[in-house]
Amino acid sequence: MCRKLPNIQTIPARQSKLPNPMKKFIILFWFIISQSALAEVRTWKTADGLKSIEAEFISTRDGEVTIKRKSDLRLFTLPISKLSAEDQAWITTQKAETSTPAEVKEPDPALVKLITGKWERHEAHGMKFRIFGERKIRRAKKDTYPMVIYLHGRGNDVMTPEEPGNANTFTNDSKNPCLVIAPQSLGVDGWNGSNADMALKIIDELIENFPIDQKRIYITGYSMGGFGTFEFLAMKPKLFAAGVTVAGGASPQNAEKLKDIPIWAFHGDADESVKVDSTRNIVEAIKKLNGKIKYTEIPGGDHGIADQVYRDKEMHKWLFEQKRAE
Repeated sequence: MCRKLPNIQTIPARQSKLPNPMKKFIILFWFIISQSALAEVRTWKTADGLKSIEAEFISTRDGEVTIKRKSDLRLFTLPISKLSAEDQAWITTQKAETSTPAEVKEPDPALVKLITGKWERHEAHGMKFRIFGERKIRRAKKDTYPMVIYLHGRGNDVMTPEEPGNANTFTNDSKNPCLVIAPQSLGVDGWNGSNADMALKIIDELIENFPIDQKRIYITGYSMGGFGTFEFLAMKPKLFAAGVTVAGGASPQNAEKLKDIPIWAFHGDADESVKVDSTRNIVEAIKKLNGKIKYTEIPGGDHGIADQVYRDKEMHKWLFEQKRAE
């Protein structure tokens, strides 16, 4: 029921007693209050019903949902599969309501300039990286293109004047034009922690600015980058369509996270720098779970098998055939 508001006497602007900063504060305060009222706060529950949280829906992507807790406005990103059936259904409805019509975002001009048909250098989110894309990618209106992320090994520098090593083999694949990026790690402690966070932010930004086929985002790496490839796949299993690891490895404890992702692992049985068991163990663990992993062990191969693997046409063919399921 609506109540009749009392008559309010307006004060002419010249007679206002409020200092100008105070007016701005009041206007901003009421704006924040009105916007908060528009947000829908709901109760989210875990699949087992044991935990719940009062929070506002923010966004959903790659099998995860981001929510803002009502009590302290903290953001949480949760796997959708861990939520109740009711919450999962609500998210599905929300996606359907917000997916169309989508506003077409104009790409960042600074990024567009990097697509020249040559290897270019850039820095974003605190990390340097090299990027390659044919000029037609920047002009594309309807077509979409795969993206390949190459993670270098310990001590390698992809920012030198030369082309970035084996990442360059993906630029020569005329049957599969794609966007290729090679991030430069900070230090030699591996592709984890802040290195992983920065690289993933770069990947997200490129996806937002270029016509990327989001069902065909691939990752590969050699040595430290091979470990990093397993790490990224375990962190973001819904982002990548497939991965290729060379002379790397992973903890068998990650097998459950990796089992549903197509992976082709390579290792030389005579590798003295990274023992072959680093790959054998994770391959065996994934196979026990009936996972989607291929393994090629190169007889007599040492730690220098990268050139052989990255020039393998069958590997390229297999990789670009992989598509992420819905």
